[in-house]
Amino acid sequence: MHIGLTDHLLCPRCQEEQALVLLIQETTEEGRVLRGWLGCPRCRADYPVEGGVADLRSDRASAPPAAEMYQGDDLPLRIAALVGLTEGPGFAYLAPALAPWVSRVAGLVPGIEWVAAGRAVVREPEMPGVSRIVFDGPRLPFASGRLRGAVLVRPEAADLREAARTIWPGSRLVAFEAAGSGDAAFTDAGLVIAARDEATVVAVKRIG
Repeated sequence: MHIGLTDHLLCPRCQEEQALVLLIQETTEEGRVLRGWLGCPRCRADYPVEGGVADLRSDRASAPPAAEMYQGDDLPLRIAALVGLTEGPGFAYLAPALAPWVSRVAGLVPGIEWVAAGRAVVREPEMPGVSRIVFDGPRLPFASGRLRGAVLVRPEAADLREAARTIWPGSRLVAFEAAGSGDAAFTDAGLVIAARDEATVVAVKRIG
């Protein structure tokens, strides 16, 4: 986990947005946290960082949530191109179904750190350009308006609203397998559809 991600994480247990505080036990010279704790000053909850993975689940005794891997031709390049980022710094979110691709997405856009979630990331090694988390949503553990992009798979209306909350105005949300999501779901989330084909939607968060 990149140390800078701490500035964008929220306590999952608090109803209001509450930032977390990081206690580092082991880090690299490149600013990657390998071991430590994230703590909430409000509710006193704490969340471990082990092997570079931030575990933000309320029930850590259970296995991390799994998601069926999304497949597609040239998918890493498509993700990077559709999100539309050309340079960093910044963080972008990949839904759990896309997490197995994150190592190939990382590095395509210099300075962008991809935040990947779900069971698949636990087995991956720590690497530049990838911050790994597990959480038990549906709320995304990110502060509002902090991420520079988000990529979802088969999102429902609530997923679109939550992801749109976390990204900058003017940044893109990409939705794969979005045939079941009508235009109204994107509009209600504060998004404007920029491009759509049979299965993929690229939307932009409204400014103002």
